Amino acid sequence: MLYIVSRRVGGAVVGSEAPGPSGALGPARVGRVHRYRSVVLDALGRCTGPTSAQDLYTLIRSDGARVGLATVYRELHALALERRIYEIRIGTEAAYQLTATDVLVCDHCGRTEEIARRSRVAPELAEFFTGGSPIAVHGRCRNCTQC
Repeated sequence: MLYIVSRRVGGAVVGSEAPGPSGALGPARVGRVHRYRSVVLDALGRCTGPTSAQDLYTLIRSDGARVGLATVYRELHALALERRIYEIRIGTEAAYQLTATDVLVCDHCGRTEEIARRSRVAPELAEFFTGGSPIAVHGRCRNCTQC
């Protein structure tokens, strides 16, 4: 079992002590957890927008990597906790991306569209949202409103 607690120090993610099965603190153990992390990051880097775990899994498997869907979910979750990737909710599903790009999300068809950086759209938003996390604006796209 792997126990890792990460924190940001000067922009770098570092491990620290983590509770073991007995609850006692000990050094964080790293090992196979990073085995597929770079594979997931590489696949996500080739995607042009927010991508679901299932789509990433399919892409990684098509590259010949032997990885399970649960491993992809686990790595995505760990990367999101470390703030190395960003998670956006699209309906009941999560989509992931490398950059903090703001998107419009159609709640009917799931289509996403990148929008200009919030500082250019509305400076007051940039002052309010300084955390660097992406903003997902939900609604219906033009195609779905015409149906």
